[in-house]
Amino acid sequence: MNNLIYNFMELNVVIVFLYAIYILVYKQLSFGLQRKSMLFIPLLAFLSLFIKNTLLTASTTLSVGIPMVYLDVIAIAKPAKNATVTFWSLESIYLTITVLLFCWLLYRIIKVLFFFKKAQHYSKWNARILISPLNNSFSFFNFIHLSADLDKAEKKVVLEHELYHTRLKHAYDLLVMAIYQVLFWINPIFFFMKKKLIEIQEYEVDNSMYQKYENQYVKHLLALTFKGQSAHYLLTSQFYNGLSLTKRTKQMKTEKKNKWALLIIFPLLATGFTLLSLKNDALTIENGNEFALDQDTVVFVDTIYDKVDKHPEYIGGDQAMIQYIAKNIVYPKGDKDAGIEGTVYCEFVVQKDGSLDNVKIVKGKSPTLDAEVIRVISSMPKWIPGEFKKEKVAVRYTIPVKFMIPKKINE
Repeated sequence: MNNLIYNFMELNVVIVFLYAIYILVYKQLSFGLQRKSMLFIPLLAFLSLFIKNTLLTASTTLSVGIPMVYLDVIAIAKPAKNATVTFWSLESIYLTITVLLFCWLLYRIIKVLFFFKKAQHYSKWNARILISPLNNSFSFFNFIHLSADLDKAEKKVVLEHELYHTRLKHAYDLLVMAIYQVLFWINPIFFFMKKKLIEIQEYEVDNSMYQKYENQYVKHLLALTFKGQSAHYLLTSQFYNGLSLTKRTKQMKTEKKNKWALLIIFPLLATGFTLLSLKNDALTIENGNEFALDQDTVVFVDTIYDKVDKHPEYIGGDQAMIQYIAKNIVYPKGDKDAGIEGTVYCEFVVQKDGSLDNVKIVKGKSPTLDAEVIRVISSMPKWIPGEFKKEKVAVRYTIPVKFMIPKKINE
C-alpha cells in the first residue's frame, strides 16, 4: 500500500479514536471548551502522527550514516517529462474530489455573502443586519438576518440570540469544521462532529440567554419553534435548527464548569496511541536476551542492537554494496513510465552470522519500487557482522535507495 495512503488512513483512525474519547468526557467541560476540544481533535491526531513518522522515525531508523545509493547509472530510455500516466492513482482521485469540494465550499460562502449585500451596518452592535421575507433567522460572522414575520418582541430576542453567535465567533468554528469535512470527506465521523458542534453552539447561546431572561426566553423559543422555520443557507448559525426544545431547555438550565484538568486526557491518549502504533520487530535490550511467545512454546531470540561498537559492513565496503544494488536492481516499468522518483528507506537486521533478515520498508514511494528494493536487499550475500563489547551481535541497519530518471541533454 502506498505510504501516503496508509498515513492518511491511520490519521483518520486516530481522529475516530480521539472523538470517541471526547464523547466520554465532553459533558464535564464548559460549552466553550467542548467546542475548542472538538476542533482540536484533527490537529492533535496530525501532531501525534507527525511525531511518530518524522521525529521518532528520524531518530531511530536514519541513525546509521551511509551514502545514498543513486541509480543514475541505469539507462532510462524514456525521459520523465514525456512520461504519461495511464491510470488514476488513489492520490489523484482524492485530490480531485477534494478540489471540487473546496470549490463547492467557496461557492457556498460567496452565496451567503451575496445574500447579505444589501445588509445595513449598525455600529451599536458592530453588525450588518438584513430583514427579508425569508422565514428563518440566522447569522454568518457579523452578518445577521431577521425574518420579517417576527413581531417587535421576537425580533429583539432573535437579534440578541444571533449577536451572541457573532460575539462567540461561532461562524469560525463552522468554517473550520467545513474545511475538515472537505479534507477528510472520506471519513463519515465529521458529519457527526459537525452536528454535535452545532448543538453545542446553540446550547451555549441558550444558556447565556436563559441566565438573562430565564423563562421568558423559553416562551419565545417555544413560540418561534411552532412557526416551523427551516434553514436556507449552510455555514450559518440558525436560530431554529430542529433541536429538541426539551433538550435545549434542559441544557440551558444546566450549570457547566471549566474542568481544564480533563483536557490533559487528550494529549496523554494521543501520545499513548502513537507509542502503541510504533512497530518494531524486536525490543532493544541492553543486556541478555528477550523471549517471544509462540502459542505454548517460549522461543529465545537474539537481542537486536541499534548502537554498537562496530557496525556491520558489506564485504568490500560501501562502494561494493552500491555497485551490487545498482547492478541488480530493475526500475519497474510502470513507475518509470509514470515518472515516479524518490528515495526508498529499507530496514533490515544483520544477524551474528552476517545473514540478512526482517527486511522491510520504513518509508516507501510506491508498492512496486518498495518490492524491488526488498527483493535486491534480500538477495545480498552475507555481511561482516557488527560487534558490541567484542562480541558479534545482531544489528538493525537502514539503507536509503534513491530512484532517479536521467534527463536527456538539450531537452
